Amino acid sequence: MNPPKNTILVSIVCILSICSLFIWGNKEVRTVEDGAFTVLNKGSKAILSSMKGIILSELSRGRFKQDRLEEIIKNIFEELSLSSIKISSDNQVLIQLGVECPSKLSTSPKENIIDNFYYISSTITPRKCAISRNGNQLRQGSKQGRGLRNRKAATQRHGANYGHEANSVAGWGQNNFVNKKLIIILGVDTAEYRKQINEGTHRIYVIVLVGCGALLLLSISYLIAVHSLTLKTELENVKQRNDQYKEFELAAYGLAHETKHPLGIMRARAEHIRNMAKDSDEIMFFAADIMQEADITASRLAEFMSYAKIQKPKLVECNWLKLCKKLDFVLKPEFEDIGASLIFDRSDITLIADLDMLQRVLINLIKNSLNASEKGSVTNINLTRDGDNYTLTVEDNASGIDPKLLHKIFTPYQSGSGDGHGIGLAIVKKIVQAHNWDITVRSELNLGTIFTISNIKGNSNDNL
Repeated sequence: MNPPKNTILVSIVCILSICSLFIWGNKEVRTVEDGAFTVLNKGSKAILSSMKGIILSELSRGRFKQDRLEEIIKNIFEELSLSSIKISSDNQVLIQLGVECPSKLSTSPKENIIDNFYYISSTITPRKCAISRNGNQLRQGSKQGRGLRNRKAATQRHGANYGHEANSVAGWGQNNFVNKKLIIILGVDTAEYRKQINEGTHRIYVIVLVGCGALLLLSISYLIAVHSLTLKTELENVKQRNDQYKEFELAAYGLAHETKHPLGIMRARAEHIRNMAKDSDEIMFFAADIMQEADITASRLAEFMSYAKIQKPKLVECNWLKLCKKLDFVLKPEFEDIGASLIFDRSDITLIADLDMLQRVLINLIKNSLNASEKGSVTNINLTRDGDNYTLTVEDNASGIDPKLLHKIFTPYQSGSGDGHGIGLAIVKKIVQAHNWDITVRSELNLGTIFTISNIKGNSNDNL
């Protein structure tokens, strides 16, 4: 099963969905604000309309008195828990209750929120509503004279009592109230309005955040599932490749083993031909050449079989001093033949390793140094303690390694020497990996090369 490949699309959809949620949330917040303002506005207008109706009703009955109006307004102020009420005329404050209203609102009708208070104002023109005792509205223009005559006659019939009430309609104190505009400003605390907005906004943002979290969790879960599926598929592919490699190693090892036997037969036949052709130098030459090539091919097959056959190491205690003496006896003559030196650090140390594999590593590294050495070259084999582990170095001052080949010297059949087969260092790397050691190499042309193998386990009781 192939893993889905639309993770980018899922990420884009998730981002767009989150953006849409935030856009929706901001829109809903504005809707909540508009709704709360509408409620505040309608309630305030209803109260203001009632107050205007009361004032107009008092005017229509001809009983418009300051003390009576103040009592009515005060009752409205207390019953409805208003913040402020202000009634003024010609910049003269007639009634002021509660918080002082901003002076800039007294010039014209306005609706404003100032300092957490909602103010709404309106005007009343009393002269349009002033009426006589008999309930007939006072006329303007040419009909005002007849209205005044009717009111005068009524005063003569009913006496001074009615005349007093009529005077109260005509003025507020000593002022001519009928010909002036009343400005009414109503102030309401916006605490409830702000509470509604905060609660609504809080609910909306909680919904938005929960929605975003859910989308992120779904997206992350999907991506994790896709990643897991991809890893599972890759692991299956790696397993299949490893199985194929193992089959290839077995097949290659078998082929090398089967090829080695005919080579032995070929060499034996060539040797027999050489022995029989003692009088023919040419036949002896070709027979010797065949034997040499057969030996080279057999040697390369042996190395390849060693590379392909490396299994899990059998860890034992290896005496470093004995191993050094053995390798010095075997390899030192080859260095002396070219005038070079081989020096071992002969410390009495016990290492934990597969003895045959450790010996193969040393032989391959030393021979690699021998191939690059010349007269006067020195190769040093040192073992140093690094905490609980040991570090092995093979250092020489020979010709060094070409920088172009340095990064692939552990690859099979990548040799920088005409005499090498290019598999010795590959065997070293495979043995090092099998032991869970680490290997590094530093080299400079005409200066030398240092191979370092670290994390080698050893007996902690040994002293260098």
